[in-house]
Parts: sequence; C-alpha cells; structure tokens
Amino acid sequence: VRVVTDDGENIVVKKNQVIPFTDSSLEEADDLISLDELNEAIILHNLKARFLRDQIYTYIGPMVVAVNPFRRLDKYGDHLIPQYHGGVAEELEPHLFAVGENAFKSMTSLGLSQSVIISGESGAGKTESTKIILRFLTEVASSSSRSNDQNQ
Repeated sequence: VRVVTDDGENIVVKKNQVIPFTDSSLEEADDLISLDELNEAIILHNLKARFLRDQIYTYIGPMVVAVNPFRRLDKYGDHLIPQYHGGVAEELEPHLFAVGENAFKSMTSLGLSQSVIISGESGAGKTESTKIILRFLTEVASSSSRSNDQNQ
C-alpha cells in the first residue's frame, strides 16, 4: 500500500501496517475523547501536532498527558494558578493545574484524601509534573487558609 506521511513523503508499507481512519480523527483536540476514533496512531499524531505548537498538555477524558519539552515554557507558569483554581477546566487549555484543582476540590468537598497518579518512562518528566501539581496545591491551600483566617 502506498501512503503519504505527515511530512508529505510517499512510502510503501505492508497492508497490515496501515490503520484506517477518518479525516475528522486527525483534527486536533484539547480532549482526545471528543474525536470520532481513538487509537494509538491518532493519539500520537495529535500529541505530536500539539507538541510542535508548544501545547504539551492534552486531555484524554479525566487524564492529562504531558509531553516533556525539556525546557521551561512560560505560557504554563504559576501565573495561571488563579485561573485554574475555581475555574472550569473545560473552558481552559489542558494543564496539570486542572488535575490539582480536581484533587483539591474533591479533598475539600468530600473531606477525604486524594491521590494523583503520575507515570511515565525515565526522563518523561514525572518529577517535574509532581512539582507542578504540588506548587498548585500549596498555593491554593495556603490561599484558602488565608481566606478562612480572614473570615473568622
């Protein structure tokens, strides 16, 4: 079968190496659950396209996939914490702060401990992702504590 790669190159591959898809599945999305089809190739295509535009976070339902840019991106800095704290995640770009906000909301409304699972291969950015979520939780917890102290 002759196929055209993302780079425009024509190559010949075996038929069993081709995964059929609809054009609408190649549309980029903040949440991949919204696509008509979802398979490994479509996920990787979407993550690559977003990464090339410095969009390193992508939702897949309630999960966030983070692609390590191996550099600091100011567009994802702590200045966004107030937007994600109390904000509606669906109205904001995907971010680890949304995971932190969901955990914080659940913890405070349910009064139960919460867990955040961060997984990946060596060098994938697990430590950095953990620090980002902990910075968010520290900031919103301290601001909530200050707010409660002022109200008493």
